[in-house]
Amino acid sequence: VFALFSIARSSFTAMKLLVVVLTIALASAFRSKRIAQLTTSTFNETVSTEQLLLVSFNAPWCAHCKKLTTELNGAAEDLAELGITAKLATVDVSAKDNEKIAAQEGIK
Repeated sequence: VFALFSIARSSFTAMKLLVVVLTIALASAFRSKRIAQLTTSTFNETVSTEQLLLVSFNAPWCAHCKKLTTELNGAAEDLAELGITAKLATVDVSAKDNEKIAAQEGIK
């Protein structure tokens, strides 16, 4: 990242590349193979069918949410190692498609 930052100072194209790289890194921070990404189309079914479920309502730009996501990733790994079949999930409440879930659950 530091090398890209140095290049970005001298070139607008490199700066655009830096933005793309950081966007991809941020998006991947919110994704885990062990954490489901719920949407309006999957939320109600998942909540009604899972026996043990923890849902985090977050926004990718929120610093507190980023920290919580890091903790959720660790918890998901720990649960898997212990053989506990709890499901962890997140809902991006900043996504236009998920406004219905946010309203339904009282998230503002």
